[in-house]
Amino acid sequence: MKSMMTTLMMIASPALLSTAAASTDLQQETIAERATRLRDGFAATAEAVDALAFVDARLRATLPDYDQSLLAAVTHDGAWIKELSIEEVAAAMGDAAPSEVRSLGSMRGAGDQSRAIRVDEEQGLVEYLSRERRFQFETSPHVGVGRERALGATFEALEMLEAPLDQGEIIVDVAQVAMKVAPIDRSSEPIKAIRSTLVTIERLVRGVPVNGSMIRASISNEGKIAKLSARWPRFQVDPELTLLRGRDQVIADAAARIVAQDTAPLDLLPSVVFVPGTRGFVPALEVMVRATEENTSFSVVVPLAGR
Repeated sequence: MKSMMTTLMMIASPALLSTAAASTDLQQETIAERATRLRDGFAATAEAVDALAFVDARLRATLPDYDQSLLAAVTHDGAWIKELSIEEVAAAMGDAAPSEVRSLGSMRGAGDQSRAIRVDEEQGLVEYLSRERRFQFETSPHVGVGRERALGATFEALEMLEAPLDQGEIIVDVAQVAMKVAPIDRSSEPIKAIRSTLVTIERLVRGVPVNGSMIRASISNEGKIAKLSARWPRFQVDPELTLLRGRDQVIADAAARIVAQDTAPLDLLPSVVFVPGTRGFVPALEVMVRATEENTSFSVVVPLAGR
């Protein structure tokens, strides 16, 4: 009997050892995989922590001051656009009005082969486009108008439209749009020309920029408005906002959103702005982020106030 038991054990031992070895290999492989996963996870976490620390420090050093005055009651009505007709817009542009006018809700518009006009009361928007006045390389002058002439054409038109530029403050910028055209046979250097002169008017309330509220006029080289986009809606701070968020809370929120973009931030430019909301404008922190990957940039917006 003893001999039989010994034989049975000898027969069973190789199989048992093989199973045990396979189990050990599987366990070792799982441990190795887990170690790799944890190592990668720790590296990613460390990188995220470093990025978060960088963003947090930059925001603390550059975040502008803000106070309760952001929530003070101020209202700029949008009455200037309520009764504005297509004919009045065309007259302000020194152009004829298209004959067929169409209306849809708060929007009315008109257009033909030469021009297009749109007025939207809800958005506080006036748009004008002249196809005849746009730059043509063969026939248009290649030299742009001067700053004063561009400003004169723009403000004269806005005065005729009765745009309320005196509500709040404005920042005015003038820039020329250049282009180059190379000869077909490349026998000479590219020919340089100015396509148009851009006049940009940004809107501020109590010194704070109002996002989405801007006027931009493209002045042709003949000194006429070729394109106008004026978005100047009714302004009111959301009346339900009563409490400002603390700086630490705002910074933590903004930093988390920036790091969540999964790109290495190179530089940050924070500013306090008003952004459109459902019940009015909301004071917010807007951070322009320049990233290292492919020289990309993006922005994040975080509210500065709550209910």
